[in-house]
Amino acid sequence: MLEIINPSMVSLIQSIIIILSGLVILIASIGILTFDKDMPNIVYVRIHVLGMIDVAGIVVFLALGQYMFAVMYLVLAPFLAHAMANAYFYGEDDYNTLYADDMVEDKYAALNAPDKLDDDAVEDESGEDADSAEGNADETASENLDSGDESND
Repeated sequence: MLEIINPSMVSLIQSIIIILSGLVILIASIGILTFDKDMPNIVYVRIHVLGMIDVAGIVVFLALGQYMFAVMYLVLAPFLAHAMANAYFYGEDDYNTLYADDMVEDKYAALNAPDKLDDDAVEDESGEDADSAEGNADETASENLDSGDESND
């Protein structure tokens, strides 16, 4: 069985794999450059295409016998893609993060709602403001005290 596989055959297979991976990288790179720059959330599309380039790079490392580099690339590439997407999501780009800013504000407002309640803006079930409801309760209590005092006279 070992006699069938000679070093020149392995070298040919490695060369074919490297050429195919190079073509994938070239096509993906041209595809990234042809995307419309005004497209919303273009960074996420580009990160997705860069995933194909990552896989082609891992295949090249494996074909060259660089297994440690392939494993490191396989482990670190998703972390890098996540870091880029996260930086873009929370970034300061005015055009593409308008929707993201609204989502983040809504999320934090929902999480911190009890801490940020304003008594003037709080309404109870009847639809009245909290201050007017407290005022009505105080008036009712004073009327009860006054009516109780009159009945004792």
